[in-house]
Amino acid sequence: MLIYKENFLQTLFGSFFKWWWAIFTGFASVLSWVLAPDGLTLNRIEFTSLMLLGMTLAFFALSTIYQGWRIYRNRLQAATVIGYQKSDSYGGEYVFLIKGVHQSAQGKVAELRRPVNGVEVPFAVVEFIEFNSQGYYQANPVWIAANQLRELRTSKFAISEVVVDLLVSHRTLLIARIGQTT
Repeated sequence: MLIYKENFLQTLFGSFFKWWWAIFTGFASVLSWVLAPDGLTLNRIEFTSLMLLGMTLAFFALSTIYQGWRIYRNRLQAATVIGYQKSDSYGGEYVFLIKGVHQSAQGKVAELRRPVNGVEVPFAVVEFIEFNSQGYYQANPVWIAANQLRELRTSKFAISEVVVDLLVSHRTLLIARIGQTT
């Protein structure tokens, strides 16, 4: 969780500390020196300092709002399964390729559901193992329902129908636990 928080804070505040911040605030400082009226009770240095502080805070606020909006907008893009393949590389029978998941999700789990007669039913819980060079997560199944695995092997449903839910429900965990003990 600590890695996720560091990435989140780096993403949120990272644009504030880019090189153009220096240009923007430097321009504001020079402009305030030129535009400061002589009849003001503040001298030019005090006015310039206040202007620099004000512009820095304004830029910080706008930058944080912009980055927050980018994070919010990207959260609306649903994670989707783009494929799966047989592989025993991660100790399982299959590896799912999932797009639309942030790189900081490594080690986290997600629930895969598929529509059956108009109802979405959970059929697998996967762990995000590795982010590959194409920008997809390779996810190892932690649990797959036996009947759904049979249908997956025989291609009875399209992988494009699978829904990725990054929040695993308590009910799914109970089903997975019961399924593993029987």
